[in-house]
Amino acid sequence: MNFTFGGKPGQLLLFTSGPPPSSDKQSSPPLPHRQIERISNHTPSPYRRLQNTSHQTFRSLQEGSVSEEKILQSSQTYRTHLQEAENELMNLIEPQQYDNGSYVEPPLPLEIQFTRSLTRQQDASDSPAHAQETMQRHFDALLAYLQLTEIVWHLCELLHLENSSKPISSNVIDWIQKFEGYVLDTTTDEDIQTIARDKKDSFFPVRYYICHGRIDDAIAACTPILQSYGDQVQEVQELIDLLKERKNLSPTNKQRGSKRNQQRQWNDWKKDVQELTSRMEHNGRTNTTVELQMIAVLHLMLNGTNVSKEDHHLLRGGEDGEQYVTNCSWMSELILQLSYDQPYAVAHEVVVLMRKCLDKTDDSNEVASDPTYIRLRVLVRECLYPTRLPVVLHFLDTEGHNIHSIKNSEGIVCNGGQSGITAPWSVAHLSDILYKKNILLNEPVDSTADDTRAALQQSPNLRDMYIEKYACSLQNGK
Repeated sequence: MNFTFGGKPGQLLLFTSGPPPSSDKQSSPPLPHRQIERISNHTPSPYRRLQNTSHQTFRSLQEGSVSEEKILQSSQTYRTHLQEAENELMNLIEPQQYDNGSYVEPPLPLEIQFTRSLTRQQDASDSPAHAQETMQRHFDALLAYLQLTEIVWHLCELLHLENSSKPISSNVIDWIQKFEGYVLDTTTDEDIQTIARDKKDSFFPVRYYICHGRIDDAIAACTPILQSYGDQVQEVQELIDLLKERKNLSPTNKQRGSKRNQQRQWNDWKKDVQELTSRMEHNGRTNTTVELQMIAVLHLMLNGTNVSKEDHHLLRGGEDGEQYVTNCSWMSELILQLSYDQPYAVAHEVVVLMRKCLDKTDDSNEVASDPTYIRLRVLVRECLYPTRLPVVLHFLDTEGHNIHSIKNSEGIVCNGGQSGITAPWSVAHLSDILYKKNILLNEPVDSTADDTRAALQQSPNLRDMYIEKYACSLQNGK
């Protein structure tokens, strides 16, 4: 079954129009035409705008045949809508003030109207402060869900929608940085400097930034070292130059030349790193602590992996190389691999690397015991394989429905329909994108799930089921 949406603004027409793309099967009997009227909702909330703009993108994809290039462009457009909604919601999360128990309206018209629409849904017995606290929690949950949806969507886009011959190492590094910021507490530059002082390790910030793909920050962290250690001025300056050259080798800098030329430039850079490393390790004297710290930085760049305790012999004069292991996790390990071992990796190579890094158990005890991190680590693994994407969609669908309800002081669920915050439409949009990429063709629905049984009557596959839910939400004005 293939759904097509059309009609005037405010109206949607839903009907079947033949077999799915690239399918040789006979089409199902056409369903009767039915007109779906969207209930007018003038609340200019970020989420409502997200629904409207993403729906326009969705409609454009239902018109005739769609090229792979348009599928990718539409996916990127969807994510842009998500990011814009995230940014707007960030402006609504700042705590509001109360004057003698009276609620003080925020200054922006958007915030005023969106705040009122949600506050009106609270129980009348709620105090203004409690209503605001409830709304604040809902904003936080909604923002977190939009961020998670965009992060998961982006990974699926990189691994399954991008051109299979396009190097995506730099894009995946950007994705890891955003994912890490979502699941872990941010480590500030002040925290990093404090750790460096406690460890008496001048190069700790440099290693930290390298492990997190932050080359500019790593270069900046070398500057005070250059000023403090006169004996190693030449070597530190060479390190800075190598980091600058590595940045210029990134495909994101639109470097020109054939793949063979790119590989030659990469091999030359690696030789320069090896030459400086060998010169420092075999300088005819016992290495100082500062030299060992710098050698550890060079090993990160040379090997694309953290120095482990088993490799302490690589650090000439070092008693235990584990002291130079920096923020070891599957995320930092993957960044190092993509930055300094496979900088031109394509999608299938990235999948292999991600699987190897996820198989490692190097996460700190604090991180490894975090239930949210554990769930999302499993979710990332599911994103690697097209056959497991139904699990990813189900996860996003369930999470979306969980956060689209508000509980008042009596524990009664208050639906967010007045503001359009009731259904995770983005799941339907993502399933449609994947379907058009021939990834979810005829993917069966799990009939054991209660919420899918009704949809199964008219939805023979997963994409159709989510689109049917989407159409029903439009019909109900959600």
